[in-house]
Amino acid sequence: EIVNANRAIKLDAVREILFKGIDLNIYNERYGTSKVYQEQYQIHTYTPRNFAVDSANDKDYVDYVYEAYADKMGITDEEAAAKLRPGQIAGNNATYAELSPIRDQVEMEVAAYNATAFEGKAGNISLPIKVEYLGLSFDDDNLAKDTKWIESANERMNGCTINTSHVTNELPACSGEGFPLIQIVNNTGAGDSEVYSDMGSSGFYNMYIMGWGPDYADPLTYLNTFVTGGDMSGYTNTAEEVGTFSATSATALTQSTLLGEYDEMVETAKAKNDDIAQRYAGFAEAEVELIFDAHLIKPLYNLGQGWRVTVTKTIAYEKPTATYGLSENKLKGMWVMKETVGSAKRIEMKAYYDNQKANLDPNYTIYS
Repeated sequence: EIVNANRAIKLDAVREILFKGIDLNIYNERYGTSKVYQEQYQIHTYTPRNFAVDSANDKDYVDYVYEAYADKMGITDEEAAAKLRPGQIAGNNATYAELSPIRDQVEMEVAAYNATAFEGKAGNISLPIKVEYLGLSFDDDNLAKDTKWIESANERMNGCTINTSHVTNELPACSGEGFPLIQIVNNTGAGDSEVYSDMGSSGFYNMYIMGWGPDYADPLTYLNTFVTGGDMSGYTNTAEEVGTFSATSATALTQSTLLGEYDEMVETAKAKNDDIAQRYAGFAEAEVELIFDAHLIKPLYNLGQGWRVTVTKTIAYEKPTATYGLSENKLKGMWVMKETVGSAKRIEMKAYYDNQKANLDPNYTIYS
């Protein structure tokens, strides 16, 4: 089944339906029952907003992504911004009707793959395609949450259900004992966090949740992770060039490289060092290619986009803060109090901080 899935996810339509089959409303239930909590971390671009800014043109980098997406989809910049803005799900969930043609495309591409002989082909793709998801199955809470969105995705992708309690006029029962086309299977072999880590680093999965923390203030820190041989290529098995396939009929299979266009776009944008607008526009086109054409990743959440309330014994205004680059210095200047810092102390320290900042010696640094 793993070998079969590895063949199948090289089909463009299979990767597309896997990501579009996820119901974000159900996936985000892990953040609580409040719609506000469920949406606050939601993101639809890989590079987050408020990370890189073109100050000369007063534009956030993500505005360039909106423009690139609008150009690709033939919509207005405003429509693209409304669809891709962070903190919302509306407009980003595919309906059953929208998944139906992708489902037809999957069947056609499987048939074309099986009907075509080419160098390196080791066998055909069989149905159903079982795609293994590596989640935190050793944790009962995470297992329950994952099971819910996986069950929903399987129903959405196939247009039918094997769960009799879910059968409706729109969602009939599947024929046979399983899903007829494609099925996400939750890997329950990771008995604890150590085994989970080993399985993740060894590539024992087809789908995996992963993340990236930026190293420097440029979109390249994100986009370079998924170029061929990039920082995250060990997770996606793209350390070397990977082929991808699409079809226009059940016998006409088209072969290309999964990241060929993306790699070229990133390299072109990297070379633009004297014009931020052109550099960002180039990276934005690459980001749209990665997410909406290659379908290698699907952005799900960014914890830096929301807000959280914490109880702490540290004074926030006495330590350095930045979006990136604090690994070696994040504890410098930090004061740990004997008692929990309450609102009165926080207000007092905030006023002290604001006064100190207003009268700061330009030569002062906590790193000296």
